[in-house]
Amino acid sequence: MKPIHVTALLFCVGLGAGWLMKHPTNRSNKPVVMTLESTRSSHTRNKSKRSSLPTNVIARLAPVHSAPNARERLRATIQLASELPVSEMPGWFAHNGYGINDSACLNVFFDICRRRWLEEDPEGLMEEGLNKNWTMFNDIAARWARLDPDRALAFVEGQEDPKIANKLRSAFLQGLVELRPSQALDLILQASKNQYFDASTALTSLAEHHPELLEATTSQWPSPLRENAETILTGTHLQKDFMSGLDHLLELPDAKVRFAKLIQNFQITRKLGNQFIDHLDQLPAEWIDVIAKDQSRTIFQTNPSRWLEADYASAGIDTNTADRLRKNALMVMRYSEPEKALTYLTDHPLDDQTFRYTYSQAVISLSEKDPAAAKEWLQQLQEDENGFKDKLEQQLDQKLNQQGESDRYSSSFDKLLANPNDSDNARDLLNKLYRISENEGQNFAKRIQALPAAEQAQMAQSLVKTGNVSSIPTKLAADLILTAVNHPPTDEEQSTMSNWERQTSKQASEIAVNLVLNDPSAATRWVQKLPTGTTRQWTLRNMAANWSAYDAPAVKAWIATLPNDEQADVLGYMGKDR
Repeated sequence: MKPIHVTALLFCVGLGAGWLMKHPTNRSNKPVVMTLESTRSSHTRNKSKRSSLPTNVIARLAPVHSAPNARERLRATIQLASELPVSEMPGWFAHNGYGINDSACLNVFFDICRRRWLEEDPEGLMEEGLNKNWTMFNDIAARWARLDPDRALAFVEGQEDPKIANKLRSAFLQGLVELRPSQALDLILQASKNQYFDASTALTSLAEHHPELLEATTSQWPSPLRENAETILTGTHLQKDFMSGLDHLLELPDAKVRFAKLIQNFQITRKLGNQFIDHLDQLPAEWIDVIAKDQSRTIFQTNPSRWLEADYASAGIDTNTADRLRKNALMVMRYSEPEKALTYLTDHPLDDQTFRYTYSQAVISLSEKDPAAAKEWLQQLQEDENGFKDKLEQQLDQKLNQQGESDRYSSSFDKLLANPNDSDNARDLLNKLYRISENEGQNFAKRIQALPAAEQAQMAQSLVKTGNVSSIPTKLAADLILTAVNHPPTDEEQSTMSNWERQTSKQASEIAVNLVLNDPSAATRWVQKLPTGTTRQWTLRNMAANWSAYDAPAVKAWIATLPNDEQADVLGYMGKDR
């Protein structure tokens, strides 16, 4: 067994700061559900529990419970985890560490046990994780695949249940991508038979590190797996060197087809969108036509303003195609940048149908952010014989009336305020908040902020523990989580607020990921406000893991701004070195 260094572990844990996440998450393109068992309990309850523990467990826990301070308690916990027989570990995991009640100590205990279990009996650890459906199973499996790929793959082949075998292949994949790319490709092909399997992350890594191997192998793959791999390869070539990648793409017999798929891939176009605009004169006319006809408008979402203001004439693009490109940009801008869209429509009138449709959609969208500005834009319209202005005014009034109907949540708000522990009222209020707009969400946030600090905390706690606030308007959800994390429940309240740390970590992670994929600067500012502890730890980890699939250089730069201990933790979670 490898030696356990107490000093390093003391530094990483910070002597008990923060809460404990029992099991981390599977990493995927979505924010992931984390499992965390609360470890807080009163002294009386702890004493009662200890008396019912097996004799051998009580004996092993004695040094932990008798430790005079946090440092010695952590030291005793490390010793326990280092000496505990692997054969006894399933029981300790099943009972959440028995009587280890210090969350930092429990975190260290499970981490050491998992590492020892993986070294001494990886097959047993895999079976335990599969049987108990651990949410951190994929991370453990990927680690095993990196440490001992042959043994891990042999374990897959020994599975009789094809569903279990496929789950293992998917889990081992990330551990094999860099070390055993050929075997990783075989696993992708086998695992892709599952309709829910998404190989994009692994394919992207293979395209970055082993492009020639991926290109040679995927030509024999079935569609659509082959097409997905080809699209990712093309995008990777373009990201490394746009002009060289473009020359490579132009030489392919199916270049136009690949290009059509490429511009519908959001992960790629968000990185390359500006490059396409900068090199419009280098794109074949038929490719420009593909962009103009693409109904998904994915390529326009990164920077619609640039597509609207581009000098198409200098790029040799005809007027008709240029108009179609601008219309696509306007279709995106009517929601993302409604005032810019309205300004353009005023200065550059298009055909009546496009003008009316886009103008009305932009005004309605603007009303959610700035009702007064929306009314001003409405008044700038001239009366016309078709009654367009009158119809739009009716639509706007209806929209603003809906936004002003605070009674939709007022009764539930007041009831919950009167009794913060009433889960039915909290659930009813959340259900109503799921359906409100961002503008209404800001109004609701102001209503909460007007409350005394204690009532703000109670309201936030009730909503967070009852449901998933990450599904309500993002800014409101971010405020609620921040309030809840900064005002955690007391020990007495903890008994009625099940899995508080798991809920706040899960919901904060989902909010951070939603923010970072839309506004990275807002996301990084928000996570810095989270207090030190488990919620912050897992939010940083999940945000980095999800963000890295879209913009790895930006993630790397952001991680470098974190304190040294958080840098090490996030990089370690992502399986990377400094």
